Order: sequence, then structure tokens, then C-alpha cells
Amino acid sequence: MGITGDDERLIEVLKKHLKLLGLDVELAGSSPLLREDGSDAIPDLVLGRRLETRENEFAHLVIELKRPSHRLTDEDVSQIRSYASAITNDERFDQPNSHWDFWLIGNDVTGSVEDQRTQTTLPHGVVQSSKKYRIVVRTWAEVIGDAEHRLKFVQASLKYESNRDQGLVSMRDKYSEYLPQEALDAAAEADDARSAA
Repeated sequence: MGITGDDERLIEVLKKHLKLLGLDVELAGSSPLLREDGSDAIPDLVLGRRLETRENEFAHLVIELKRPSHRLTDEDVSQIRSYASAITNDERFDQPNSHWDFWLIGNDVTGSVEDQRTQTTLPHGVVQSSKKYRIVVRTWAEVIGDAEHRLKFVQASLKYESNRDQGLVSMRDKYSEYLPQEALDAAAEADDARSAA
């Protein structure tokens, strides 16, 4: 996974993207990648990874973070849309083996943004989805809650209780020809004790 530094110009971030793809491409004059309003795009954070499900496929995550006191507005959603448009409509970065997720994260959202996040045709939080990219608006409470849920699932999935007696019996059953007589005797005693219980 590659992580860019904070507040890098989008063109610098995307140069790193091309290196991840293994493309030795010289960007034409390294001209800045501009949003539709002509301003230079500066995302807060960009993450990328090679997907293991298919060979040579990449997923990228662009995150725009807003200060805690700021409620996410339609203007903020438009800003993240402009990042998506700038990247996916630029031939230098329009790669068929890449998919982009653009996330806008803040503490709270306005009513109009909440309406966009709760469309019946899209998963909760997704405000726009296409073949090339997806735009997601999340609150910190949702991000942290999802992370806690995944952590609990992993902890529950890894819960395996074993004790010494069960281990000895299992070893005896599988590897009796390799074990010394003392270990076989201990396993037999453990098996007897378990049967009596």
C-alpha cells in the first residue's frame, strides 16, 4: 500500500500512482491536474493497493477530511466530485485496471447531504457510483463503528480454546509412532479423565 504525504498537489500524487502501475510515463510537462473550476486539486490523503483477487489490478482511495466543527455540505460533496472528475477524465490516469474510491469524512452532515447518502439504489454513504469510481460520504462515528465491528468479528473468528489435555490426546492420535512412552501415557490419562467428565 502506498500512502502520500498530506496536502500534496494531485499531480504529485498521481505520479506515484503511475509508478505503482509500473508505467514509465513522462507526464507532459508535469502540468498540474486541474479541477473543473481551474483550481489545483490538493487531497488530504491518498492510499493505493494492488488487489489480490486479480493480477495487476489496483484500488485507490482519496480521502478528504474536514475539521470537526464543519458540517459536510453540498459544496464539500462537489469538491470531492471534482477530484473524481479530474482523475478519471484525464487520459494520463484513466487506466482500465484501476478503480478509485473518493471519501469525504467529517463529524456531521447537512440534511441535503444526508439525502444523498441514503439513496435507495446505492449502499448507505455512497452518493455516486460508476465503473471507474465511487464517491462515499461518511461520518467519523460510522468509520470508527465499522472498524470496531470488523475487529470484533476477527477476534471472534480467531477464538480457539485448547487446553493441555486436548493437545496431548490430539498428538497421540496423530503422531503416536513418534512420541515417547511417557507422552503416550499422559495422553491416555488425559483421555480417561475427559471421558469420565
